[in-house]
Amino acid sequence: MTLLPPEAIQRLSQHHQGRLVVAFSGGMDSTALLHALVRAGLNSRIEAVHVNHGLQAQAFSWQAHCAAVCRLLEVPLQIAEVEVSSRGSLEAAARRARYQAFEKILCPADLLLMAHHREDHIETAILTLLRGYAGMGLSGMPASRGLGEAEIYRPLLTVSQSTIVEYALQHKLEFIEDPSNQDTRHDRNYLRHNVMPRLEGRFPDWASRLESRLDLDQQARALLTTYGAQDVKTLRAPQGFSVVKLKALERFRGLHVLNTLIAQCAVIIPSRRQLTAAYEMLVADGQVEPRVMLIAGFELHRHGQWFDLLPPVAGNTASDEVEIKAGTEIELGGFELKAWVAPGGIKVPAGAKWLRGGRGQLKLEGSHKRLSELLREQGIPFWVRQRLPVLTERNRLLAIPELPDWAVTAQFNEAVGLDQASQGLHVALIRSAV
Repeated sequence: MTLLPPEAIQRLSQHHQGRLVVAFSGGMDSTALLHALVRAGLNSRIEAVHVNHGLQAQAFSWQAHCAAVCRLLEVPLQIAEVEVSSRGSLEAAARRARYQAFEKILCPADLLLMAHHREDHIETAILTLLRGYAGMGLSGMPASRGLGEAEIYRPLLTVSQSTIVEYALQHKLEFIEDPSNQDTRHDRNYLRHNVMPRLEGRFPDWASRLESRLDLDQQARALLTTYGAQDVKTLRAPQGFSVVKLKALERFRGLHVLNTLIAQCAVIIPSRRQLTAAYEMLVADGQVEPRVMLIAGFELHRHGQWFDLLPPVAGNTASDEVEIKAGTEIELGGFELKAWVAPGGIKVPAGAKWLRGGRGQLKLEGSHKRLSELLREQGIPFWVRQRLPVLTERNRLLAIPELPDWAVTAQFNEAVGLDQASQGLHVALIRSAV
C-alpha cells in the first residue's frame, strides 16, 4: 500500500534546493508520513523536527518516543522546546509557538512537510467559515505556502484519514495518542467528534462535495489574488500606499486589495468585521490626525493620504536605544536601518546615542523648528517618525538619518558633519520590500 500520492512523490523527488524537514509530533499522521517518505527512498534527504510544547505530563516521554522512531528509521531529529503563552486561546498560543520554532530551524528553500490530511482540510474550511473568514469563497488548508524563506508543503492533503489508519495498521506503526485531541472544549475537536460524524450519518457524500467546492474556490481565489496583487502594486509608492487610489476603487475591490495586502504579510486571516473596520478607517473623509489599528498581528497606519501595514517594532518602550555602526543592518518594524562609511557623513562623538522615538521637542543646532515639526513639514508620516532613531548627546539633537523614500537627505549639526575629503558614517532608514 502506497500512502503518498504520485504528484507528491514527484515534487519531493525533484526538490534539490533545500532540505525535506518533517514536522514530527509522534502522532499517527506524522508517523505514517515519515514512514512513507522513508519507504519512498527519500530517507537520505529527510530530517525531522519535534516541537515539545511542555503542556502535557507525558511531553518528555513523547520526545523520547520520537527520538527512538527516528533512530529506527535512520532519520536525523531536531528537538525544539518552546514556552506557550498562557494568555488567550491555549490552542492558538501553542500553534504560534510551534510555527515560530519551525521558522527558526528552517533554512532558505527548505520544505517543511506536514501530515495534514483531507479531514483536517475540511475541518479548517468549516472553522474559517464559522469564524467569519474575510476572503473570497471557502478556504481550507493550502497545500503549500511560505514560512519565512522556506515553504510548508502538505503531501497528504488529498488523502483520507481512513487511508492513513489503514496504512498505520498494515505496517504496525507505533505512535503517540495525545489525550488533548479528545478535549471538545477546543473548536476543532468539537467539530471532529460532535459535528462531522452527524453530517456523515445524514449526508454520506458531504465531505467529497465540500472538497470539490474547496478546489473550485481555490482556483477562483488564485485568479483574484493575481488581480489583488496588481492592485497592491498600483497603490504602492515609496511613501506607503495611496489612500486616494484606494478610495477610487469600488468598495468590494478596495476590500479585496486590503485583504490581499494583509495576506502577503501576515499568517493570521482577519475576520470580515476586522477587514471592514480597517477599510473604513482608511477611506474615511477628513482624516488628518494619525490613526492606527492592529489587524492580523500587524499595525495598520493611516496619516493624511497615505497608509501602511507594518509589523510592530520589537522593544518595550518608545525610546529604545539603537546601536548603529558601519555595516549595521537592523529591522525596525517594516523598515531597514542601514549604516555605511563613505566620504562626508558624520563623526559620532563619544557618549552620543542613537535613540528611537520620544525626541520630538529637540532641535538641530541653528534651527528654530522642533524635530517633530521639521519631519512633519517634510511629509514624514507618523509611523516613520515612530521608528526613526536620531543621534543625541545630553539631550541635544545632533543628527537625523537619511530617508530616501521621501527624498529627504541626512540632517546634522555642523559640529558632527564631515566634508567630502573625510570618511564619515552615513545612516538611512528604508522601507523593507512588501
